[in-house]
Amino acid sequence: MTIFSSLLLLPGNRGAVAEPTVKVPVSSSTEVSSSNKGLRSMGFFNIAISTPDINASVDWYQRVLGFRKVSQSNLSNGVSIAMIERNGMVIEFLKVPNQKPMPMLNQDPPKHLQFLGIKNFVLWVDDMDATVRELKSKNVSFVWEARTLPEVGTRVSMIRDNNGNLVTFWERRGSVWQSLNRP
Repeated sequence: MTIFSSLLLLPGNRGAVAEPTVKVPVSSSTEVSSSNKGLRSMGFFNIAISTPDINASVDWYQRVLGFRKVSQSNLSNGVSIAMIERNGMVIEFLKVPNQKPMPMLNQDPPKHLQFLGIKNFVLWVDDMDATVRELKSKNVSFVWEARTLPEVGTRVSMIRDNNGNLVTFWERRGSVWQSLNRP
């Protein structure tokens, strides 16, 4: 398996995330005051992992690490997605047509450290407009700026860090947020 960017964010995606099979509780360590704006409201949401067999991956994480499945669906753009959760940590598994392995990401230690970065880091924010303003004030270039994702009822911005890794900000609203039983 390799870590992969979230394909829910692909242009033209018209699929919907299935209703969750389990509500995800919010731990007090992940709760953020609604009075915070922009980057002050930032919190970790999930990691996304590309996998050749979603069901096998979900099964292994449930069986070995105690995760539970939140949702699973097939999107209209050919992407299959499943989300699992444990203790507020969410992992998103993705299967896409014509996947290719990236062997350099699967090196044994210490060789695994020779290849930099993750593929996508997803963070929640309370106010996308304030977040965009703060990032712009820091001369950050946007891959996406406050793009609306009607399928999940929220807005998303994406930037690259200093090494070219994708960092994504989701606004705390919409069906995904509600499906995770968050305030």
